Amino acid sequence: MPDINNLVLADETFDPSANQYAPPPPVAPAIYLVTLGFREEDPERRFRTLAYSAKYPQKEGQGYKVTELIGTIAEIGSEFEGRRLVDDFMSTGIFNKPTSQMASLIATLGHELTGREGHQELCSILEQLLAGEPTVKVKSNWAWRGSKEGGYLRVRGQKNFPKDGNGEFICAIEDEATGEKINGYGSIERYVAE
Repeated sequence: MPDINNLVLADETFDPSANQYAPPPPVAPAIYLVTLGFREEDPERRFRTLAYSAKYPQKEGQGYKVTELIGTIAEIGSEFEGRRLVDDFMSTGIFNKPTSQMASLIATLGHELTGREGHQELCSILEQLLAGEPTVKVKSNWAWRGSKEGGYLRVRGQKNFPKDGNGEFICAIEDEATGEKINGYGSIERYVAE
């Protein structure tokens, strides 16, 4: 056993451009069992109201609700146990399909809907369901969002991220508007019904 009082310092080199405080890369794209909750802990700030755009002329200017969710990987012993995945746009809006994301998630969590629930009622039901910290399977992938100055450009899917000289994906992408390197994150791509 070495003598703690007479240790010789290791002769090491380091990469001066590396950031010890950078978050780890997003988890590998796959299907995970997660415990689902709200990203915003304050119930008064959980839901925002957005308006339909001109892309939906019959509803343009009318509102719908949006929130963000966090899925914490609950697979005991997994190398990614406890890591988080983000769903940054869980909405009551009905866009190009006959239902909303929130209604579909509520059904996936086992709650039966009539189809007549309004935006606010869907939010209330989701709050009740997530209070029980349910687990659900999700398909994850990588995502990246740029700065406000750059128009919040997005990259979705690991295959669309740049690669280094060894063919490894790089999760930190430079925002062209600010020059800042912004890290990608693990995103919930969809919820998987059992």
